[in-house]
Amino acid sequence: MTVELAQQAFDTFLAALHGGRYEEVEALLAPSAQVRVSDPDGYWEGRGEAARRRLVETLRADGGLRRRQVRSHLHPAGASFTTVMGHEAADGAINYCTLVLSIDATGRVSRLAYYRFPPWSSG
Repeated sequence: MTVELAQQAFDTFLAALHGGRYEEVEALLAPSAQVRVSDPDGYWEGRGEAARRRLVETLRADGGLRRRQVRSHLHPAGASFTTVMGHEAADGAINYCTLVLSIDATGRVSRLAYYRFPPWSSG
């Protein structure tokens, strides 16, 4: 997998995520993808179909990624990507999260870690 193809796969995944197309998000995960989620509600990790479904449920319930993005920092490293994003909540607080993805040779996500932090307010 070239760096360019890995970047395209990452972009496709992120567009599906921000667009709320959760079935597409799930389809972009490799069958045995390792998934890790840490948020204010707790921590869990898993592999395979059950982990993919639980991730989609978590993302769907969160909804923060569909809000207006006000910050983004991308750190690519070959076929792995780390992005730190901030999304504005209705009350003006910024909801930060970090997403870490590894893309396999087929263009699917083989490892995903999603870290969501408590809202941050500058006031």
